[in-house]
Amino acid sequence: MDENTLWAVCTVAGLGILGAALGAGLVLTGHFDGAVFASVLFGTVFLSAGMSMQLYRRGADYSVLVGGLSGFAATFGFFATPIIVRAAQEGFGDPYGTAILCIVAPLVAGALSGGGTLYLVQGVKRYRAKNGLVHAPQK
Repeated sequence: MDENTLWAVCTVAGLGILGAALGAGLVLTGHFDGAVFASVLFGTVFLSAGMSMQLYRRGADYSVLVGGLSGFAATFGFFATPIIVRAAQEGFGDPYGTAILCIVAPLVAGALSGGGTLYLVQGVKRYRAKNGLVHAPQK
């Protein structure tokens, strides 16, 4: 397996696991408010964009895809874990609310993460053009 592919897989899987762990923390404490969601979204966007930016610096072209997928995976794990636990304990709740939490919120987070990666890619391109670098340094 290529080093960049391994980095991409570990980024998506690692942020998905991190999101699920944060969702499990909500289950254990039983407390959820807007500040928790805002902090998770903030961390998801910046971690996924920053970690996938390393792929672009290494010469991989799929860094934006990895940024979007990792943002989606982290937010999906964050919301899916409490929903799965609640469904096991009390039964399945409102299907529309569940669809919004498990589909719409991760899509928005994935789009924000992909957009953040694009923003960082443009910054690296400007830096490389200003300093005379054309492509990523090779090993």
